[in-house]
Amino acid sequence: MGDKQFSEFQNELKLELGQRTDLESIGGENYLGIWINTAYITLATKNKLWGVRKNFRFPELEAVTTDTTADGDSTVNTPTNCMIVRHVWDSTNDVKLRAVPFHKYISYTGRETAASEGKPTEYVRNGEYIYLYPRPDDEYTLYIYYRKRPAKLVDADDVTEIGAEWDEPILKLAKIIALGKLNQHDEVKREREEWDDMVRGIVGVYDQEELDREQIRKPHQSYMDRGY
Repeated sequence: MGDKQFSEFQNELKLELGQRTDLESIGGENYLGIWINTAYITLATKNKLWGVRKNFRFPELEAVTTDTTADGDSTVNTPTNCMIVRHVWDSTNDVKLRAVPFHKYISYTGRETAASEGKPTEYVRNGEYIYLYPRPDDEYTLYIYYRKRPAKLVDADDVTEIGAEWDEPILKLAKIIALGKLNQHDEVKREREEWDDMVRGIVGVYDQEELDREQIRKPHQSYMDRGY
């Protein structure tokens, strides 16, 4: 999780904007807090910003929960803070369920009849539910691996759910958002360049965990046979 508290974020953003105390209460809204949250949620939920793919990955937002199927019930609940379902594993039968498109699931005829019940092999998320096929014929424990959608900062001592290394990029992004709202577009361009440099040094840092894998890449055998 982050180190910088919500109150600190707001105080530093106010300093960055020239101690604009009027931004703390406009129509009863604290825009410093709004812009901090906008920056935080934007960073934590988007694959790209300003048309440039950043490959953002946050290990702290990867989560797992369990649910148990019921005999004759084709659904289990999607986790309340779920952004993306990564995998579903049936631990009772020790099998990973295959993800299928919703149109394929809908195409299965008789899927809600007792005759089509069995051990689930496929799933698809749709809204608040994860639909299973075949419809479960018993209680099975499912492990649902998913990407969380972080909650907004509310209390003064709240900190982000992602690593402290992202505190400064969040503050910088909040400043960029604020400058845009205040029509200071020349400043926005300069700040975006600085933000890009800042983020470039962090993106991909978690990929170093992949170095522990024992997978080895090599050319396709057809190239090796040609003497390349």
